[in-house]
Amino acid sequence: MSLNAVNKKNEVAQNTPSIEVDLPKKPFSQADFIGYWREYIDILTKQGEKMLAAILNSKEPILEDTLIKLTYPNAMMMEEVRKNQSPILNYLREKLHNYSIVFQMSYDDSEEKNFLYRPEEKYEKFVEFNPLINEFRKKFDLDI
Repeated sequence: MSLNAVNKKNEVAQNTPSIEVDLPKKPFSQADFIGYWREYIDILTKQGEKMLAAILNSKEPILEDTLIKLTYPNAMMMEEVRKNQSPILNYLREKLHNYSIVFQMSYDDSEEKNFLYRPEEKYEKFVEFNPLINEFRKKFDLDI
């Protein structure tokens, strides 16, 4: 490809008139939004996209007019939503008849939940809630 061909291609792209489409911007309520948000999570679950469904379900979004604020406890969750943002937004825009809806995503490390992975960690957390469990375990010589 020559430089002249690239320049001509750029000129054609710049001179092509843009088509503006008047898409609906119907107002919607918080309840309508949350209803369709949960409906989309159910669709993802049925399609086997359980990880994305769990991420979307981890915290309810905050709605400010047409701005949907999503805050996640870590960057990985935020990136997963960012990768799938187009189908999510398209679904919500279509259902709510408002094409000016946008996401504002962020993550906050201070919100990160402490997940318990090992049986010992789970047991210690359980004993915090009910100290008699430890006595019960000792009395019957049970393993963790």
